[in-house]
Amino acid sequence: MLTPQAEASDPKIKISIEPGFDGYIKRSMAMPMKVQIENKGEAFSGTLMFQFQPTYEYGGA
Repeated sequence: MLTPQAEASDPKIKISIEPGFDGYIKRSMAMPMKVQIENKGEAFSGTLMFQFQPTYEYGGA
């Protein structure tokens, strides 16, 4: 399961990620990602970035 890298004690922004189909993925295959973002604080704008590290194990090299 993928999770955000940082957590706050009183989060104003909640990010949840659901990879694959019902949480299942196949190695070396493309996969969908469902991302939900909930903001309970002030409105803002920004950029949401995903980083993928291809390796030999995942067929990305």
